[in-house]
Amino acid sequence: AGYLPVSADLNLVAGRNLELGNVHLEAVSTQAVLQGTVLSAEDGQVLPNVVVSAGGASVNTDQSGFYRLTLAPGDVAIEVSLAGYQTVTASATLAAGSVSTFSPSLYLEGSQTPQQTHLTGRVLDLDSLQPLAGVVISLNGVEVATSNNEGVFVAQDVAAGAATITLTSAGYLTASFNGMLQENATNQLGDLTLQQQATNPLTSVMGLIRDAHDEAPIDGAEIRIPELSLTAMTDDEGRFRIEGISETQFTVEINAVGYFGASSQVDVALGTTVVANADLHRAAATGIEINEMRAATGEVYEAYAEVELDVGFLNTGNEARDVRLFLKVVNSQGLVVEQYPVVSIPMGGTLADALMTLEPGVQTEAEVEWHITDHAADYYNLIVQAYSAEGQLLVERGELIQVRPTRRIGGHAGFSPPITQLAGNRPVAIEATIANRGNTNLPPQQLTARVALKTKGFGPERMDTSLADLISSDDMYRNYGATLDEQGNLYYLNKSGTEIKKRAADGSFSVLLSGFNNGRAIIADNQGKVFVLTSNTIIEVNANGDQTIHALDFSGASRFSLIDTNKFFVWGGTSLRRVEIGQPSELIVQSGLSNAYAAAQMQNGDIYIADSSNVVFIYRDTVLTQFHRYSTPFTRLVAFGGTRLLAVDYRKTSIYELLADGSTQLIADGFGSIFDIKERDGGLIVSDYSNHQIVQVGL
Repeated sequence: AGYLPVSADLNLVAGRNLELGNVHLEAVSTQAVLQGTVLSAEDGQVLPNVVVSAGGASVNTDQSGFYRLTLAPGDVAIEVSLAGYQTVTASATLAAGSVSTFSPSLYLEGSQTPQQTHLTGRVLDLDSLQPLAGVVISLNGVEVATSNNEGVFVAQDVAAGAATITLTSAGYLTASFNGMLQENATNQLGDLTLQQQATNPLTSVMGLIRDAHDEAPIDGAEIRIPELSLTAMTDDEGRFRIEGISETQFTVEINAVGYFGASSQVDVALGTTVVANADLHRAAATGIEINEMRAATGEVYEAYAEVELDVGFLNTGNEARDVRLFLKVVNSQGLVVEQYPVVSIPMGGTLADALMTLEPGVQTEAEVEWHITDHAADYYNLIVQAYSAEGQLLVERGELIQVRPTRRIGGHAGFSPPITQLAGNRPVAIEATIANRGNTNLPPQQLTARVALKTKGFGPERMDTSLADLISSDDMYRNYGATLDEQGNLYYLNKSGTEIKKRAADGSFSVLLSGFNNGRAIIADNQGKVFVLTSNTIIEVNANGDQTIHALDFSGASRFSLIDTNKFFVWGGTSLRRVEIGQPSELIVQSGLSNAYAAAQMQNGDIYIADSSNVVFIYRDTVLTQFHRYSTPFTRLVAFGGTRLLAVDYRKTSIYELLADGSTQLIADGFGSIFDIKERDGGLIVSDYSNHQIVQVGL
């Protein structure tokens, strides 16, 4: 009661929730409004300070000649007066909630007034404010005038009093309003506007796709409208949007790897935004789950790169199960571009040689690789499938990655003779084989080959023996980062970020903490504590292995760095935050980034941020600006000594210094896959993921 009703036509589908969002109700007004502009009949200029009285209330017009009165509904007498002008009187019946317009023209005292009532005005396009010709003006349902090429219309000898004025024109929305026409006067309506009709309004579908078990967003789910061949995929927050739908009836199909699909029939008016949220149920076979999966080498790649997937299997049954793993690669159009077994049957071997055993109640880790070669720039869903020995699909799960457009020339060179004496003054013939090692066509062009002489030992000293020789593959497997404390103890994230292992200064090894998942980075402070970052927590561990879990007030964290005691920079996705343990996080950068790979703060307070867009940004005095755009992105940054900016290249095999003029200088190379890098004792501690090494580099 007391509100105007709102209605809409909806189509409810069995078993589905239809989200309406916020519905706004407008309160029913118990009063009426009388408003208008008072003009001079002599020259059409506005008249300020005119007294307008009606229903026991009065008001003066403002400097633009405008007035507005809020009155009780019913019959009212109106009087408009100004010294030196003839007084105008009229009567009207005002309805509750109505807005009536009365814009009289006043004549000077002693001047002759018209003997008829006239109506005039000008019609304009709402968007361009250009005059509209051919607009039909109707008064109380009767056509009285048509606008000319200047948009002006004049209706002569019309009835005075209450009037409903309607404007109609092809291609425009009809406009109408209520007013009062002054008797024996030219009633000037001024400029009136018409809004163009929307041409071919289109419908859009948006929504959020989640896991029905834990309500986690599902990344890479496919949403299709088969009747229109429209497709979209969810982002890392599980959201999607499809626009440009030209039909009123269509089907929305939702599918995700490892889940039962869902579909819904939609019947709406054009121009509607349909919200299609869905919680999908997992489609795993009894007892076998893929409970962990991520691209260990990142989410964005170039052509001919290698993707490494870390996959965790859990057998919740009572018996061991033998499975064979396959990888299926699907592009954004839903086409399978590759599908092959992870382990091939060796020559002379049997199927048993390609099977992996999942012991009951035990987490089993597997590594799956995809060599991208020259596949086109696109988003790809990498689907790991586990089949029984009999060929039954038991479980599958996907991970979405992006392949960027890549322009690169590769090849190899041969020399004749292959060995020659330095300064021997003998010619050396060079033969080169050139190939397109990218995924985009290269136009015909002239190529220049450059030959450089490299001397062994050139560049910074790489002190592999200081740490790498002391940590064998038996003590380290797939480390996700390392850190040293003040006492020389080394801590590293072992087994794909699921345990913290310690190599004490005396050379002994121990497991400091295990049983957690998705460790992304590790830092030791000068207070004897170690911190591990996950996507939504910081795990604090003391020297005894006791842990305290600090929940973050955001998710999607990927890396962090230590600012001060219990204070960190944390970044991931499009944001950079300052986090203090026990306090709400402070959002430093919230826009301008595509996907932050790394951040480092210099001695002067400047923060450098490496982004997936190939740009290194600088954040200074609360302003984010571009430092330099490079040919490829950098994945790690270190503020060495607080004054030198060091970076790990996109291939994660080399370390460069980024100079102020935008150029780069090679510091060290030859790594397998750098996962983490930190400054220590005038050098760098480098965690080499694929070589299972921790390497110290002296600078």
